[in-house]
Amino acid sequence: MRFKIGLFDSGVGGFTILRSLIELLPALEIYYIADDAYAPYGTKSDEVVVDRSVKNSERLLELGAQMIVVACNTATAISINSLRERFPDIPFVGVEPYLNILNKEGALDKNASLVVLTTKVTGESQRFRDLKKRLDSENKIDHVMFPELASCIEHLFYNGDNGGIRQKINDQLDLIYANKNGKKYTHAILGCTHYPLIDNYIESYLHLKTISPGPNVANQIKNVLIKNGLYLPDKVANEKIEKTSEFNFFSTKVNQWQIWPIFELEKKLILI
Repeated sequence: MRFKIGLFDSGVGGFTILRSLIELLPALEIYYIADDAYAPYGTKSDEVVVDRSVKNSERLLELGAQMIVVACNTATAISINSLRERFPDIPFVGVEPYLNILNKEGALDKNASLVVLTTKVTGESQRFRDLKKRLDSENKIDHVMFPELASCIEHLFYNGDNGGIRQKINDQLDLIYANKNGKKYTHAILGCTHYPLIDNYIESYLHLKTISPGPNVANQIKNVLIKNGLYLPDKVANEKIEKTSEFNFFSTKVNQWQIWPIFELEKKLILI
């Protein structure tokens, strides 16, 4: 029997986490909720984000999810503590900006100049401030908040590169260098799961390298599964497993479950 795992995001940003998860753990029964009727979370009040996170979790648990991934930086920052208190028997894994890259020996050149990019709600949350203080106590990483970039990427996913959306994306990205007195960055830490959907474009437009959370979150999911006795590497290694070829997708706008092939997901992740 396959392990059932549920993911939710305000939209399609969590696909970047899903992609890394499937690469690392290729035999899962996956349920993904895109809460696009309430997207983006990055402009909503804390109360709305917590309420939607609870409702999405309840829906996933009704389907038998044995673990829930909060595949959204904003929802993680605002609601994951509440979710763990409300559902104490369910392991939750969230997504946070990979600020810890500062502490990984050899990960960066000594002359690297970093900026972390977040939504407004994530950037103003106590959880993010505590995380940055703990992992970047010397304040080496600058911080820029985008009020509309996640919404632009969501529009791009569903409607394509039209209606002036690329210029709107450029206008958001230009905020990085507003009031920076000519300072340039070598790396951008992507602090919203929507942002890696256009990571190649961000790199090209801003002439820097991006750092995405996907692989690290996937490893964290694996570690939590092992810790809870839900995933046994030795057993899996000795079994012939059928790789995940599809996943269950629910859009709160459409209000129905659909089956999406994995190969279709890969095509959809190529945006601009």
